[in-house]
Amino acid sequence: MSFIPYYPHVQPDRINLNDRSDTGSWAQRLGVSPDQLRRAIAAVGDTASNVERYLRGSSRADTSPGRARPSASASASQASDKPR
Repeated sequence: MSFIPYYPHVQPDRINLNDRSDTGSWAQRLGVSPDQLRRAIAAVGDTASNVERYLRGSSRADTSPGRARPSASASASQASDKPR
């Protein structure tokens, strides 16, 4: 049987705000400031994929499956169809 080390402190899918180097590297990787990263983590938790989706704007409740938001062009065309 082979030995597989277990490192509970290493979680590559989590962003650790208590570690400056981790915070800095994630902020750089995601193209945001450390403060923006902290706010995103406060909003969606410390899972890297959730933070990335939040920062890209795709984690809003109104964009969940089955509740697609109309695009700006669709809204404009609907407005022009209405009689004045």
